[in-house]
Amino acid sequence: MEVFAAADWDVIGVSRAGGVVGSRGRQAVWDVTDDDVVALTEVLRDDPLDLLINNAGTGTPGTPLDDVDIQALLEVCDVNVGGVIRATRAVLPNLRAATDPLVINVSSRLGSVHDQRAGGGVL
Repeated sequence: MEVFAAADWDVIGVSRAGGVVGSRGRQAVWDVTDDDVVALTEVLRDDPLDLLINNAGTGTPGTPLDDVDIQALLEVCDVNVGGVIRATRAVLPNLRAATDPLVINVSSRLGSVHDQRAGGGVL
């Protein structure tokens, strides 16, 4: 984010803990698993949003199928999939107000087609 701020972008950092922006830019404290997106939309106001980078992600350790903790796996899906949907849906009006908006989704290794095709799972 510092790179974008140094290039004179209006940076809005979002994290569940805060403190990600530094001295340049605005900040929202919001967890991607929270359906209440007011903290996110308030900091954006009605400003156009040129770039959204969804970068929240988590994973689970490689575990044999019969030992998989279903609740832990659902929590991973909530962050890695639900978080992208919540964040993108919350800022759609801002993206639509931009001239040429861009959304970049950075996924975890769990979302890697290459890693899954390579047989990284344990049965």
